[in-house]
Amino acid sequence: MNEIILMLIYLTVIVAAITVELMNFKKVVIALSIYGIVTTIITLLNGELIGSIINFITIGVLVPLLILNASKKVGFTEKEKYFGTITTIISLAIAISVTTIGLFIVHTINWEFVLAITLITIGTYALAVKGNLIKIVVGYTIYDSAFHLLFSLYAVLYEPPETLTLTVLIATSVILLGVVASILYLAIHNYQKTGVIDSWSLRRLKW
Repeated sequence: MNEIILMLIYLTVIVAAITVELMNFKKVVIALSIYGIVTTIITLLNGELIGSIINFITIGVLVPLLILNASKKVGFTEKEKYFGTITTIISLAIAISVTTIGLFIVHTINWEFVLAITLITIGTYALAVKGNLIKIVVGYTIYDSAFHLLFSLYAVLYEPPETLTLTVLIATSVILLGVVASILYLAIHNYQKTGVIDSWSLRRLKW
């Protein structure tokens, strides 16, 4: 693992953790686009050209555009301010600590696996703790990119048929876009009915 990969790993973790905590959805869109670009570069440096292209189109372009479109209808600022600077610092510290332990203390683990585990941790935090539906989209997107990293590691180690790799990556990307679109539609509908996009307020909806 060279210094460029190491820098990209930490940059990915930091951007992912910050994206989950941002209150302004325009900044979320920008941060998620940067996250998509960085993970695309990592995937490309790992020798996965097809995976890097799919990752960039899905996470770097399409998901941010879907979030931007939804934000225009629900407002660009998160109203449910359950958390703040302290949780941002804590989440960054935990994410960086998990990455550092995996990379420099547990030497037997591949860096792709370490990064994927860290991203899964961040995604789990977003899905479990963040009530905001757009943040849930961000968490699920981070989850998806972690899966891509794991599959990229599998492809490098076991060299499956290229058609299988392409099929799996396209399928997971289509599923990601479908889930994202569904959650954002729910966010818009929830906002129109209740004035918030808090998943905990969904029980107040009358369909």
